[in-house]
This record gives sequence, structure tokens and C-alpha cells, in this order.
Amino acid sequence: MRRRLLSSTLVVAVIAVLLLGVPLGVVVSRLIVDEAAQELGAEAKRLVGEVEYARVQETPLDPQQLEQKYPGRFIQIWERGTP
Repeated sequence: MRRRLLSSTLVVAVIAVLLLGVPLGVVVSRLIVDEAAQELGAEAKRLVGEVEYARVQETPLDPQQLEQKYPGRFIQIWERGTP
């Protein structure tokens, strides 16, 4: 009797963890991906703002300055069909 109670309790606990843990894992992974996408979009908007400001002021962009502000990023700027 004791063994049945223990095994059924264990089965219920495992099922509860699976039913609650799997959806929670999916939600957390989506949250991480969405957060990274939003951060990348915000960084891209800041970069576009800097490029537009430099274009309006008619000052050349300094690649070294962009590299310092955005380390580890591949930045390619196109203007009127030419890079």
C-alpha cells in the first residue's frame, strides 16, 4: 500500500512538472528571442539616427568611431544604391 501511494505521488509530481515546465520553457525562450530582437532594433535605430545626423550636417562618418560605439557588429551603410 505504501509503495503504491509513493509511486502514484511520484507519477503525479512528474506529470505536473512536465505540464507546467514545458510551456514555461517555451515562453521563456520566446521572451529571450523577443528581447534580443528589440535590443537589436533599438541599436539599429540609434545607428540610423547617427547616420542621418551626419548626412544632414554633411560630415563624413568615421568608421573607427562607429566600431568603438558598436563593437562586434557588422555595419554596412547604403546610400542611393551604393555602399
